[in-house]
Amino acid sequence: MSDEAEVPSPGPGPDAGGPAGQGRRAADESGAVRPGVHAMPMVDPALFPHLLWRSQAGGSWIWASPQWQAFTGQPGEASLGSGWLDVLHPEDHNVALAAWRQAEAGLGFHAELRLWEAAERRYRWVLGRAQPCPAEEGHAPEWLGTFTDVDQLHRVAQKQGELLALLQHRVRNTLSIVRSILRRTAQTSESVEEMAMHLDGRINAFSRVQTALIRDPAGGLDLAQLIADEFLVHAAREDKQVAMEGPPVELRPRAAETLGLAFHELATNAVKYGALSRPDGQVAVSWRIEDEPGQPRLILTWRERGGPRPDKPSRRGFGGDLLARSLPYDLQAEVQQDFTAEGLHCTITVPCAEAILPGAPAPQED
Repeated sequence: MSDEAEVPSPGPGPDAGGPAGQGRRAADESGAVRPGVHAMPMVDPALFPHLLWRSQAGGSWIWASPQWQAFTGQPGEASLGSGWLDVLHPEDHNVALAAWRQAEAGLGFHAELRLWEAAERRYRWVLGRAQPCPAEEGHAPEWLGTFTDVDQLHRVAQKQGELLALLQHRVRNTLSIVRSILRRTAQTSESVEEMAMHLDGRINAFSRVQTALIRDPAGGLDLAQLIADEFLVHAAREDKQVAMEGPPVELRPRAAETLGLAFHELATNAVKYGALSRPDGQVAVSWRIEDEPGQPRLILTWRERGGPRPDKPSRRGFGGDLLARSLPYDLQAEVQQDFTAEGLHCTITVPCAEAILPGAPAPQED
């Protein structure tokens, strides 16, 4: 008895009228190998983690390993002929058929497809490969193929692509903001020394936000941390001259960049001319989320007291321009500044859709 035999087909033969009638049996009932087809070594499909199958040219299957049913939930008999296409993602049917046309042109069968997995009830990416088995002259070869689960690799590659696109967007946005900072600082500075001083502080403020965002490129930035870091740079600590109050809020990257510069300008102004220029001066920053009228909004309040009486600026510098133009343009924000006898009172209202990452806290009830 020969040590070699063809992998058996579990489905009924063509004479039985079953689905395998679209295929061919390589052996008769006595186990003899059909003329024209080379015998293949007998292998136990259970030894392979891949999904094994055999097909005629064009993708008409004649056999599927037991792992096929275990993975897809489709019985082996139902996979025969073109039945295996039923458990592919509908958008991948043409991809599979195109791969078979390339295979018949001598390029071999190779395709990445989405295959239904019954256990998780979702499609998973698989890599399909097949090569023809040698056949005698005048006989069409059969194909032995595999599907290998590459879903995790595919998702990692997809994630890398998304992160690369995000990085490219961030770089373009960063350069645009730096150019704007340079241009506006130059326009509003009266000397090179003043320009250098302001430019250093603004670039550092922007850099702090970028450093925090790089730690989690797909995430956001905590609003409380953003404000606290700015006060810390100016040696103003909470519970001494600074008070902060508000719910946890994760800012979108673009909102964090713009609001970070806004708080830098407010803090710098408070240190130079406002409440933080005096030992007993205080700054209170608070924020809340409101749902009025039907659209959630983030409302930030900056209130100074105990400092010199502020005068309304005679000209608008970088900070004033940022509050009056950049915030409304970049974040659809509304900004209100009141120069009261007590000190500067600034309110910034931003739509939550522009400012906050999904999953932010629900609007607060009064």
